[in-house]
This record gives sequence, structure tokens and C-alpha cells, in this order.
Amino acid sequence: MHLLALAIGIISNAAANILIKTAMRRLSDAQLGPAFFLQAILDPILITGILCFGLALAFYAFALTKIDLSIGYPAMTSLGLIIVAAWSAVVFGEKLSIIRLAGMAAILLGVALLFWSSNGQQNLKSEETPFPSEAATDA
Repeated sequence: MHLLALAIGIISNAAANILIKTAMRRLSDAQLGPAFFLQAILDPILITGILCFGLALAFYAFALTKIDLSIGYPAMTSLGLIIVAAWSAVVFGEKLSIIRLAGMAAILLGVALLFWSSNGQQNLKSEETPFPSEAATDA
């Protein structure tokens, strides 16, 4: 359930960034000033993006009740980056060079290693302390 919450948080965070970029593209010719801010805060796409950030925060916070921060945070930021980069290339026409793709592959590998190491450590701890009396002294 907590991994599902983390996944929903990641997707909501990516959606928020994509929606905000979409809204700001429509305002790209506007000059910075009161009129820009008024247009921005009244834009329904921007408002939806902000709401997605709130949704992302709620699901991410729930996920962190059981997932280590050292696992959850890299997953949230890194996997969100992959989603946003892919969307940006397809929809916004942003370029994905070989170097960027290699960087994203390295990020995915790093997140996979974090999850793998987390599961391995939990299994190792349970094997190291087979008796309840030993587990109590380790805490």
C-alpha cells in the first residue's frame, strides 16, 4: 500500500510540473508584473497543477510512514524526472540527447540499487537477529 502511495505521489508530482509548464507556455509572452500574476493565478491549468502538488504531498507523506526517507526521496525526485523528461520530449518537443538518456538510465539504475539494498538490509537484519533477546539488545 505504501509503495502504491509513493507511486501515486510520484505521478501526481510529475503531473503538477507538466501542468504548470503547460500553463506557463500560454503566458510566455506576458511581461512580469501584476497582470502576469493575475493571469497566472486565474489559469485553471495552473490551479490544477498546484492541486496536483498537494495531492503528491499527501500521498508522499503517507508513503514515508513506512518507507525510509533515504529511499522515498530519491524515488520521488528521480522517477518524477524520468516521467517529466519523457513527456517533455513527446509533447513539448524538448530534445533528449544520448547524454541525457544515459543520465536518466543511470538515475534509474541508482533508484533500483537503493530499493534493492533496502530490501537486502531488511532481510539481513532479520537473519542476524534470529532470537528475540538479541533483537532487544540491538535496539
